[in-house]
Amino acid sequence: MNLLAADQVALAHLFASKDPDKLARLGHERGAVGAPLLSGTVATFKCLLVTTAPSATHRVLVGRVMAFASDPSRDPLVFFRSRLLEGPPAGAASSPSDRGPASNGG
Repeated sequence: MNLLAADQVALAHLFASKDPDKLARLGHERGAVGAPLLSGTVATFKCLLVTTAPSATHRVLVGRVMAFASDPSRDPLVFFRSRLLEGPPAGAASSPSDRGPASNGG
């Protein structure tokens, strides 16, 4: 699974399209189990499929994360309220150290 970066809006639109051969248009490599690994993403999760479940017009895939890589210097592309938001929300901290002391829940 690839978590797209804020500057990858065109890629998000490609994946949302009805183009039957989306991956043929992309530069990517294949992971150990054949899943596409996209370059320039915020994060990549390599997962093992555990189960699937129907959900309206889609299927929900549940996986066990086997490996994870991220680039904390990149901002995520967020889909919220039917819109793509490029970059962090207004007022969001950019790193854990910017958020102040951690709460202990008490």
